[in-house]
Amino acid sequence: MPTADQLNRVTKNVEHMMDFINHVHSFFSDKLNEVYMNLKSDQNTDQGQKFISTLLDSVFWSLGALEFDGATVFASFLGTFFGAYVGPETPPSLEKTFAKDLERLDATIEQSLVDLALIHDNPLAYWDKTYTNPLNNKTAPVSSLGGATLFPSKYSELFQKMTDTTVFQFRHDLTMSVLPKVYYVYFSDYWSGWNYWTKEEFFKWASDYVAKWPAYFFKYRPAWVWSGGKRADVIQYYNFSLVSVSGSINSVASDDLCKWLFQDDGYGHQTNADGVAKRFDVFFSWGLEIHYPNGKPFGIDSAMATAGALAASGELAALPPEQVNLVEGTGPGEGPKPLPGPPAKKG
Repeated sequence: MPTADQLNRVTKNVEHMMDFINHVHSFFSDKLNEVYMNLKSDQNTDQGQKFISTLLDSVFWSLGALEFDGATVFASFLGTFFGAYVGPETPPSLEKTFAKDLERLDATIEQSLVDLALIHDNPLAYWDKTYTNPLNNKTAPVSSLGGATLFPSKYSELFQKMTDTTVFQFRHDLTMSVLPKVYYVYFSDYWSGWNYWTKEEFFKWASDYVAKWPAYFFKYRPAWVWSGGKRADVIQYYNFSLVSVSGSINSVASDDLCKWLFQDDGYGHQTNADGVAKRFDVFFSWGLEIHYPNGKPFGIDSAMATAGALAASGELAALPPEQVNLVEGTGPGEGPKPLPGPPAKKG
């Protein structure tokens, strides 16, 4: 049997959670509209409760990364609580089909406030209640809210930090879910650059190129060739672009979309602190389909596409270079092989 103090803490924690959910609701709605508008994705679809519950589960779990007492407990409870809405106890209010994802999001938030209010008003009746998220089999008992730690109040500085964390996570995870449905990655060709003998020289060129054509990105690796009986070090690089699924291979992402989407150029320079994600992650870690029209080229699996720490650590130079064959006549004094282009039209 819980003590009066434990029950009071459940009531207070639920009250603060409801304040927080109410507070971030409008931000989540705004970000959903922002993501669909930038990706030009159809908003008039309902992707189902699993889609929204998975999103909110991840969003509230992000609170666990913050350093405050009880962060993991509250993250676990809220993430599992929203994840449970896709399980066998899905409320009737969420079982219908909505006109669009925004309506389902709003309905899910509203239902959560109703359910939390019941716990708030009678914590003893719900003390033994345990929520189960069938998406990951995690569980969260209401009794976990009866500990000594209090959920931050809406008047605290931490409350705003929690807001920033979850809103950022919401936009990030939603974009990561929707982008592969409207864009894919296309591999066009690869070159070995005689002018780029070091990673620093290559990063400089690649950074300048991406600044001009932001829908492109390059993987690279160290290589070498025989030239005049001597070994010449070069950088071998592979060209990728972000392409719309609704157009041709020339329908690359627009400059405006790339500016909104990418935080960096992929070669050690931040381009938009408010961007959604790093360029490498979007191209190669978000699950976008990568199309190789003529099959994977030799060396692509050992090539890299991220700078930053690599540029500082010299990790690229530490890799064992492999010998490559270049087209006759592309010597060090004659510059690199042709750049990727002409650039595709922008969608």
